[in-house]
This record gives sequence, structure tokens and C-alpha cells, in this order.
Amino acid sequence: MAADGTRSAIDADGTLFLDVPDVARFRIEGGRRITVETHCAPECASYVRTFLLGTAIGTIFHQRGILPLHASTVRVGDVAVAIAGPSGAGKSTLAHALTRAGHALIADDITPVTLADDGSAWAWPLLPQVKLWRDALDRADISAAGLETIAARLDKFRLPETAAFATSPVPLGAVVVLCDADDEEATIVPLSGLRGITALRAQVYRPHIGAAVRGMDPLFRDLGRLAARVLVARLDRRRDARRLCSLVQSAVNAVRSHRPTPMSEHVSAQAG
Repeated sequence: MAADGTRSAIDADGTLFLDVPDVARFRIEGGRRITVETHCAPECASYVRTFLLGTAIGTIFHQRGILPLHASTVRVGDVAVAIAGPSGAGKSTLAHALTRAGHALIADDITPVTLADDGSAWAWPLLPQVKLWRDALDRADISAAGLETIAARLDKFRLPETAAFATSPVPLGAVVVLCDADDEEATIVPLSGLRGITALRAQVYRPHIGAAVRGMDPLFRDLGRLAARVLVARLDRRRDARRLCSLVQSAVNAVRSHRPTPMSEHVSAQAG
């Protein structure tokens, strides 16, 4: 049981049961069905959507064998760049800054990724919205009036992004992991081999659900294939969205000259 009283259980067939006190109960099964029993008043429907479009939809992806990354993803040029990191790292803030610079949003917070038979990785559109804290809205000169909050006692809001939204899957070119640093100069550090796989593993959305539903071996194989195909990099920086936009563009430029690492090199690194 979580600190907020939320309870979850996973059946042998991969069905997830999620009970959120004073919000709703969810049953997620077979990669195609979500059953919701609400506990809250109609005016709290936004809180139900938070779990429906979070843990519930993330579980659906795991059940379908789709890799959900804990990342906000934008299309920059002809490739998708997934901005990953833990909760509160600034993924949505940076994604929103990039959309204001003319790049299309693909997904916020959860990015479904599929791997084709030819090895290519694809980021799929999810919802035309980003979730932003009030201070991020203030910096962007956007009023929170009329926007939904995502949960009780949280000053975080859903902001529609319909004007700049990708409506079809985009080839994934890079996964950039946001990391805090004290240095004045921000840097992009490419992560290859086992370091790249390890970094990607930490960016899987609800990894314990993926491990229970799919098993660790299939999950690790997908991460290895993804690391072999796309640029995986760590972005060490102070938190300043104005500077991050140009840094992510640098990562995109690196994608264009990136040579995918042969899977044999990843296997050798893993064995070593």
C-alpha cells in the first residue's frame, strides 16, 4: 500500500487492480479494457482522469507489449526526442517550451514506443496536453483560470496543446535524460552500451508493472534493441528552460550523425 493509501494487485494473467481512496477503483485487463468505479463527486472527475491516463493507460501498454517511457516527447525536424527523467525533473516544462518554439508535441509524461521488425523505434502520439505547475504557467504568461488541476492539493494543471501536436507516429531519434547539476555550463553526455540500457531501464514507466505483466527478459530485450537504435544521452544542467531548448536541439543534431550500435556490442557489454 502506498503512503496515500493507494492499493494495487496484479493477477497471474496480468490484470491490474488499482484502488485509489476517495477517487476510484480501476481494473485493467488484457491490454484492451479499463473498468472504472468512481468514489468521488462529479467535480473531482479530473482526479479520476489523472489515474486513468497515468497508471491505467501505462498498464495497458505493458499488457500489449508496448514500451512506455516516463518521458515527454516532441518532434524536432523529422525525429522524435524523448525528454526523460524522474517526476519533477522538468520534462513537461521543457516539452512545452519546445512546442512554443514551433516543435510538435507527441506525448507528455508517458510516451508509448514500439520497435519494428527492421529495428526502428517509433514514438506514438498520446494526448494533446501537458501537465504544468503554476510557476511554469506563470513564466509562460499563461493563466491557470479554467484549467483542470490533476489532483487535490496539487498546484498542477492540464494545458491543451492542440495547435502543435503530432497526429501520427514519429521515428524516435533520441532519449535525453534530465539530470540536475551545479555547473554553470550544461552538457550532453552520450551513454552507450550497458550504460545506455541501464539509463533506459530507469525511464520505463511503472517498471514493476511491466516486470510483473511481461517479465524482465522481454522488457530487457526491448531496452537493448532501443539502446542499439537511438541516441541515449544524459543532460546535466541547472534548471533553466530557456537554455534547455538549444541543448535538446544539440542532441537532435547528434542524432543525425549517430551510428546505431550493433546488438552484438550490447551483448558483449552485458556479458562483461
